[in-house]
Amino acid sequence: MKFLPALGLAAMLLPACAIPGDAAWSDLHGSASVAGYAHSFGMSGTGITVEDSSGGGSDFSGDLDLEDNTENVLYSAGRIGFAPFELSVARTTYDGSNDGTVTSGTEFGGRPMSGSLDVNSVMDMSLSKVLLGIDLFNSPAFRVGLLAGVDYLEVDQFDLISQESQGPGSVQAGDVQTILENQEIPIPIVGFRVDVALPFNTRLGGELSGMDIEYDDADVGLFDWDIAAQWEIFRHVELMVGYRSVFMELDGEVDGTSMDADLEFEGPYAGITIYI
Repeated sequence: MKFLPALGLAAMLLPACAIPGDAAWSDLHGSASVAGYAHSFGMSGTGITVEDSSGGGSDFSGDLDLEDNTENVLYSAGRIGFAPFELSVARTTYDGSNDGTVTSGTEFGGRPMSGSLDVNSVMDMSLSKVLLGIDLFNSPAFRVGLLAGVDYLEVDQFDLISQESQGPGSVQAGDVQTILENQEIPIPIVGFRVDVALPFNTRLGGELSGMDIEYDDADVGLFDWDIAAQWEIFRHVELMVGYRSVFMELDGEVDGTSMDADLEFEGPYAGITIYI
């Protein structure tokens, strides 16, 4: 996911200007899209430790595996540019609950626990992406461009709720453990984009981006790919179907929570695009 050397090499190949045309990426152009997104979220993490409010101990310690869960949410995106430059944005949310299991746990919600524990998660988060693109090649038939920007992860709430009791003095059913809340993690990303015009007023586009960074006291890696097909049904109106996948690795401490975790957001979407 270290794209910087490739970015520098490709930038040396940048042409002076784009070729005018009537493609969706030619000259002055813009679009707005809304879609229904079958957004799936899953997570696995080891060595998760959450400090208590005093900072002198821990409320939670254990490994966590959350099963994939899919929620139907709104996916919105927009583009505006004057070739060869383009600014794009995309945003999606996830507000759902996942079944899961805590293993190798010793504490949950400040109570002692042993062995494994069935839990449900309560997750409320959003992922926003802002990218500036510059075309290496632009023609009415296709374009190839470089991307640089940020994927912005906001976690408003990430709680675990115990689904069982382990006896007097130990964790009880209904106990709640907060893993993260009110966290904002901006992740700088670089990548590239390809768009191709196809017969019958259709086009296909895809982008790939990512980066490894240090945030707070954690190493964060992100890999984001998105591919979509557009079909013009009326002038300035297109149907859109696509698939987006975001894989994130977090190893270290963020605001008193330590973990080595893999998070995956992915799913298909379908909607409509209005373009100029």
